[in-house]
Amino acid sequence: MSDQKTKSSGSPNLASRSLRALSYNIHKGFALTGRRFVLEGIRNVLRTVETDIVFLQEVLGDHRGHQKKIKDWPGPQLEYLADQIWPHYAYGRNAVYTDGHHGNAILSRYPIISSE
Repeated sequence: MSDQKTKSSGSPNLASRSLRALSYNIHKGFALTGRRFVLEGIRNVLRTVETDIVFLQEVLGDHRGHQKKIKDWPGPQLEYLADQIWPHYAYGRNAVYTDGHHGNAILSRYPIISSE
C-alpha cells in the first residue's frame, strides 16, 4: 500500500491507515495479589502504548467499599483511564454485587457509533 495523501485534507487514504489495539485485564485496578491498588500505574502504561482502541476487562464501574477504604479513589475507573487520551468510551456491566459492579470497557480515539 502506498502512503498517498488526499488532495483535500492532506491526510492518508483510509486504505493506508493502521489501527493499533490492545486488550488488557486490569483486575479491578489491583495487583495480582489483590491487595495493592495500582490503577495509576496501569493508566500510565496504557498511555505509553499509544493505541487507538483499548479493550479492558474487569473494570470497576462502582465499588462503595473500595471508595471508603482507598485513599485517592479515582471514581469510575473507565473515565479515569480514558481521561485526555481516549475521548470515546463504552462500558458494559457483567457482574453486579452489593458494593457495586464491574465489567468490560472500550476506550477509543474514534467515535463509538452504538453500544448496548
